[in-house]
Amino acid sequence: DVSFANRRSCQACRYRKCLAAGMKPGLVLSENHGYKRIGAKKGSRSTKHQAGEEGDDPDDPESRMETSQGTEVTREDLSLLIDGEKSYDEQNRIGRMLFISLFDTGSISTDRLEERELNKYSGIDETVAMVKSFQIERQLNHSRKYLPFNSDKSGEKRKMLCENGKINTGDLAQTLIDHTIMLLKHNKEFNSLPLSDQTELSETNLMTVTLLSVFEVYNGQTHNLTWKLTEDDFNLLAVEGIKVPHGRVSFGLAETLSKVDADLKDDLTKLFNFFDYFHQIGLPRSSLYILLLVVVFNQDGVDVKNRDEIENFRKYFLFALFETLVAAEGVLGACSIGARLHTALNDLNRIAQILGQKFIDVEEKEENLNTL
Repeated sequence: DVSFANRRSCQACRYRKCLAAGMKPGLVLSENHGYKRIGAKKGSRSTKHQAGEEGDDPDDPESRMETSQGTEVTREDLSLLIDGEKSYDEQNRIGRMLFISLFDTGSISTDRLEERELNKYSGIDETVAMVKSFQIERQLNHSRKYLPFNSDKSGEKRKMLCENGKINTGDLAQTLIDHTIMLLKHNKEFNSLPLSDQTELSETNLMTVTLLSVFEVYNGQTHNLTWKLTEDDFNLLAVEGIKVPHGRVSFGLAETLSKVDADLKDDLTKLFNFFDYFHQIGLPRSSLYILLLVVVFNQDGVDVKNRDEIENFRKYFLFALFETLVAAEGVLGACSIGARLHTALNDLNRIAQILGQKFIDVEEKEENLNTL
């Protein structure tokens, strides 16, 4: 037992009890961040701070990573709760409880899941998770092959580029969203829900899922998005004299900013910065596909009828996500990534809300122009 009188006798026991009670290691400030928050300690050396340093740019991926790495839940934190000498099954059981807690709240608590809930999803192992990931990957690739960015269908004409050479952001965003919608149409869990619940989930989570799916084609080394074009898109660009080597178009932030309207530049910069940050998390490709469905069934701010069923679906994919991470990173690594995903998805939701509204505004402007 840890009390006020003996709290210094065993620092490890004290720390373990704090973690089990729900303490967030990420909220423990380093000396540098503590100074920025509350000022220097009395008697401490603060010459460097008194000289006046500028704060970190929240949109800069390098400063973002530096801050994140200094505050995230580490393997060392988790190893106090997951005994490496226990059997794999026991480590996995504890890891599942911690992962759900870290993913949902960013904090550690071993009391979030009851034993019956763990048993309910005990059949989800690495094999089941990998099969599910492959199915989602195949469905996403199918939607991209079936729906081109350039379309001449009656009442649904779309073009990737405007006549002035700029990116047609409205049409581009709508096609990306349609890719996600087609993915959901092929998902049996989503289709089992009432239409009203499907609509509510889509309206809230669709843009976040779409941006997350775009990350699949992001290269963290080159900082470029590389998209494999459909045959229709490739032929149209060839007619317009635009060369597309190997049927793939690749573009980075600088090229993108030169081809979009000014009011989108800051938000697209934040999106590319997010992709840089998200790349550093080291999420395996198989886990990314599962994560798409976890986000789809997120109920925060959603007015749905079948809450329990939707939560069951979300938990199913969450445990599948955990198993894909364990296969690549082990139990400790999976839990550590779960905490980082909690922060990252909150950031992506904010970006998605802003871009979603701006893309809607762009489409409304284009429709008004077409009616004139």
